[in-house]
Amino acid sequence: MRYELKLDFDFKPRSARKFGKEIADKLKFLTSFFGIKVIDVKVYETNKGLHLYVSIYSSVELDDRDIVVLQL
Repeated sequence: MRYELKLDFDFKPRSARKFGKEIADKLKFLTSFFGIKVIDVKVYETNKGLHLYVSIYSSVELDDRDIVVLQL
């Protein structure tokens, strides 16, 4: 199933695009726990920092609690 993680960062890194890729790469460790694969990352700059929308695919069904844990 496909899901979307919404991440909010209240700081601005030097390169928003590079930062988004680094976060997506760090999420790859979740594959062994949830069978998750990162499909896409969209990065939007805000006044205070960044919003990242990470599209993932999971081989197991995730409930709302799982999504909340992944967004921490």
